[in-house]
Amino acid sequence: MYKIQRGVPLPRTEIPPRSGRVYPFATMQVDDMFFVPHREKNNLGGYVWAASRKHGCKFSTRMTWMKLDGECWVPADKSDPAAVRGIGVWRKA
Repeated sequence: MYKIQRGVPLPRTEIPPRSGRVYPFATMQVDDMFFVPHREKNNLGGYVWAASRKHGCKFSTRMTWMKLDGECWVPADKSDPAAVRGIGVWRKA
């Protein structure tokens, strides 16, 4: 049986920011891409779908390996010790 407790405050929820505030869909041009590091599965589908409808563009996502070169992510082979797995998002049209 579960004990009822009174006076316990409800924690605030941490609502994730809307995709337009986090991901740069609105400023992307055709063949631009951005990389979301350390994602183990491609779970940006909802954000990408909403952005494509909102901006009238087409985007593609792929799991990919990249590494930092200064401040930019560049393609890397997964055997490279500096390689990081994540999701790449490309604007296609």
